[in-house]
Amino acid sequence: MAGNNFDGRYPVIFQPGGVDHATNFVDPEEPQKNAPDPAGSGQQPLRTLSEYAGTGLTNPGPAQAEAPGTDAPETDASDAGLGADIEGTVSESRWTARTWAVGLGAIAITFAAAAFCLVAVALIPSASSVDPSTSHGIMVIAWGYAIIPGAPALLAAALALLAGILFLGSRQHRRQAIPLWAGGVVVGLVALSIGIFALFGATLMPEIYYDPSRWNNPRAIPWPAALQRATAAFIVLGLIILAIATVAPPRRNGTPGIPSGKRAVVVGVFLTAAGVWSWFASQLYPLALGQEIQIIGGQEYSQTPWPMTVAETGGSLVMVGAGVLLWGVLLLALRGPREQDALEAASSLE
Repeated sequence: MAGNNFDGRYPVIFQPGGVDHATNFVDPEEPQKNAPDPAGSGQQPLRTLSEYAGTGLTNPGPAQAEAPGTDAPETDASDAGLGADIEGTVSESRWTARTWAVGLGAIAITFAAAAFCLVAVALIPSASSVDPSTSHGIMVIAWGYAIIPGAPALLAAALALLAGILFLGSRQHRRQAIPLWAGGVVVGLVALSIGIFALFGATLMPEIYYDPSRWNNPRAIPWPAALQRATAAFIVLGLIILAIATVAPPRRNGTPGIPSGKRAVVVGVFLTAAGVWSWFASQLYPLALGQEIQIIGGQEYSQTPWPMTVAETGGSLVMVGAGVLLWGVLLLALRGPREQDALEAASSLE
C-alpha cells in the first residue's frame, strides 16, 4: 500500500508512513499512471528521490530518530560550521577606518570650536572691545566675551562625542573592546574632574578668581569665567558616562555586554542618596559654615563654605541618579528577575 501511495513530486521523507516505510517506496523515476503532470499545472517539477540524494542532503533514517528521554545527538560538522559563521559575524566589525575618521574628525572640529570661543578675546583685538558708534552709543558686550559660554558647552559636547564613539567602538571591535571601554571611562573621569575643579576653583585658586589685575586685563584668556559656567554640565556628563560604563561593560571575551538592571538600580540609588546628602550638608556640618576672610590684590574676599558649595551638586546627582534608577527598573520589569539573573550569570562566565 505504501508503494501505491508514493507521490513522485515529493522526497521520501514526506511520503505516507515517513522514513520508516522507505523500503516500500516505488522508484519515482519509473512512469506512473496516476501522477499529475507538473508541467500542466505551470509549476516547476520537484526533485525526485535520486535527484534529492544527489544534492548531498541526508534524510534521517529510523536509527537516527531521537527516542523519547534520550540525550540530544552531538553537533555534527554542519553545526560546527554554522557556529563558526556566527562567531565570525560577531567578531567581524561593521566599522571601517572611514567611520573612525569621520567620527574623530567631528570631535576634533568641536574641540577646535571650543578653543576658539575661549581664546578669541586674546587673539583677535576686535573681540575684546566695542566701538560705541556702531551701537548708537549703547554699551554692549564685545562678541569675544559673548561667545565665552560656548567654550564649556562645546568642550562638554566634544567629550560626550568622544566617550560615545569609544563605547560604540568597543561593541564593534571585539579584540579592542576592553581598551576602548577603558578609554571611555577615562573620558568620563576627565569630565567629572573638570566639573569638580570648576566647583571648587575659587577655593583652590583664589588668586586667579579674585585678582583684580587679571579681570581688568581685556586681553587675558577668561578661562575662570568659562569654568564657572561649566560646573553642572561637566558633572552631569561625567556621571552619565561613568554610569553607562558601569551598567553595560563588555564581557571578558570582548563581546558586547548586556545592561544589568540590578547594577543600574544600585548606581541610581547611590547617586540619588549622594545628591540628597549634599542638600543637607549645611545641616549636617554646621561648624563648617564659618567664612574665612582673605586679602588678594588689596581687597578682602570671603570664600563660600564647602557645605554650601557641595549643595550645588545636589541637582546634578539626583537628576542622573533618578535617570539611571529608572533605567534599571525598566530593565528588570521588561526582562524579569529570573531572566536578568540568567543573563548576568552568562555574562560572568564569559
